[in-house]
Amino acid sequence: MVSQSQMLLSVDPNRISPHLLYQFFRSEAGRAQLLANTSTTGVPAIARPTTSLRAISVVVPTPKVSAAFDRVAGALSDKQISNERENALLGASRDALLPKLLSGELRIRDAEKLVEAHT
Repeated sequence: MVSQSQMLLSVDPNRISPHLLYQFFRSEAGRAQLLANTSTTGVPAIARPTTSLRAISVVVPTPKVSAAFDRVAGALSDKQISNERENALLGASRDALLPKLLSGELRIRDAEKLVEAHT
């Protein structure tokens, strides 16, 4: 347990896909199983996290299916990270340019040139 609201879980990728296990714990069924072992504070039993995790039942697919899932989920995860970075960059650009455009300090043609120079 890292804290009362976080845990760090290492996965043997030869036994189960890390992406599959991550998605399982994000699912309603995975969260229900994890929270079934909560203590009175509402977190998985901090004093015995290994016991709590061993009580969870996960269907483990064949290595071939697991590897295929890992390839697809890994590509989707990489795309999500890329999209989040692009969104942050676009938001920062908007926040920097919009006040200058609204005040007239920067003209649209000049802003377009700035954007083109950075893409």
